[in-house]
Amino acid sequence: MTLLAEAESPQVERPVDPPPTVERFPARFVALSVVVSIALRSRFVFTPLSADEGGYLAVARAWASGKSLYTDAWVDRPQGLLLLFRGWDGLTGGSPEVTRLMAMLFGCVAVVAVAYVAYALAGARAAAVASLLIAVASSNARIEGFIANGELLAGTLAAAGVAAACAYLFLERSPRWLVVSGVLAGCAMSLKQSGFDGFLAVMVCIAVGALTGERSWKQVLREGALCFAGLASVLLMLVLDGIRVGFSAWWYAIAGYRIGGLNASDADWDRFWVTSHLAAPTILPLAFAAALGMIVWLVRDRHIRRSTVLLPAWVLFASAAFLTGGLFHRHYYVTLTFPLACAAAVAIAPRRRPRVGGWLLIALVGIVVAPSLISTSRVIVRDRDAAALLAHDDPRLVVDERVGQWYADHRTADSTLYAMCASAGAYAAADAIPPYPYLWLDGVQNGKDAQTKLIELFSEGDAPTFVAVYQDPSTCNPTGEVKALLEQRYSTITAVDGARILELRDFG
Repeated sequence: MTLLAEAESPQVERPVDPPPTVERFPARFVALSVVVSIALRSRFVFTPLSADEGGYLAVARAWASGKSLYTDAWVDRPQGLLLLFRGWDGLTGGSPEVTRLMAMLFGCVAVVAVAYVAYALAGARAAAVASLLIAVASSNARIEGFIANGELLAGTLAAAGVAAACAYLFLERSPRWLVVSGVLAGCAMSLKQSGFDGFLAVMVCIAVGALTGERSWKQVLREGALCFAGLASVLLMLVLDGIRVGFSAWWYAIAGYRIGGLNASDADWDRFWVTSHLAAPTILPLAFAAALGMIVWLVRDRHIRRSTVLLPAWVLFASAAFLTGGLFHRHYYVTLTFPLACAAAVAIAPRRRPRVGGWLLIALVGIVVAPSLISTSRVIVRDRDAAALLAHDDPRLVVDERVGQWYADHRTADSTLYAMCASAGAYAAADAIPPYPYLWLDGVQNGKDAQTKLIELFSEGDAPTFVAVYQDPSTCNPTGEVKALLEQRYSTITAVDGARILELRDFG
């Protein structure tokens, strides 16, 4: 390749990164963007928890109560996510409001992290633009940017890892920042398996340094080793804890379940087309600006540098992370907002001249953020229940709260509650420990030994005191055994917003 030949030839001047920026980080503007991020999420502090938030909280509480993680309390996420929810619940009491405050806090960190990456690559103006773009995009209501989901939590730490690497790679800070970058990447992957995008982008950026002649291979290997050491330190702890709880059960939860179910090789493309329309006002303007910026760079400057590889690599790996999920829930798109917001900001406000004028810059930023702001505002103006329904398209969330209130009014010290087949948020709303490990419908239908355990739940002496029926029993158990057991052992005593409440009458 021509570029490689230039890098190896002593007669050709090798491309180098621009000198470290002497501009000051735009802390005041970034602080204003943090306020924007908080403001756009504040409406949803008082709306019902999503199924993911409620489910994670329920699993964390079950774990804290003594149940074994990945056997009695099951979720297809690494330990870091459950540790985060368990710690947050212990510190704050775990009400819906404080759970949403966790999302708000991570959103603020994301603003600073993405802004710092843009600052390292293209200076203060790009950082200011990036902070506003990510504040608006990552909090968009139609992609559930206000909930404490794995995409927001892991994406924030992945972005922070990229920012830490940039401190060394482009701002000449201590090599220790590469270790910090790896640790943050490991923490991102401990929250959600797809949190690898920032780490891989940094590793590609480091490797390219040798191909362009900016670093010797010895330097590159040292930099890569430092970054990998940070990552490995976290992943090793996850593996050791997995061995402690039972390696087979742990591995099935974090890898085997998804490999054997819906993933990129067997994806739900029908849902993709539905959610892509919801995400379009947020993702398309960012993607268009980022792509246009890369094209302009290729036309004006044909040299490849580490600084010009980082963002395309980050976008590529974030896209891969998005695709590997397979289910294409609307909150998957939050993963894409981090690299796209940064790339779009660098495209709109590049360091090199000719620079975009002040009014034109404001106009370009407005064009990019306006569609997302409009889509979020259409949700914010609704009343509480309508906002929740429009944001999640899940009517169970409001029902969960009312079932939880009913249970609080009728429970005794020995009562237990099962949400059939699945409404994971019901347990958080009712402050109840799930009596059955699988809280989401796909797990009930397809999880390892899920059907056997469901039949055992209703056939043994410690069957749940109450059952809130959200879906027909045949949806949970096509053989009809569970339905027969319910008819034999339970009586319908009331209905709460369409959810039938059954009470155990046969304690045999």
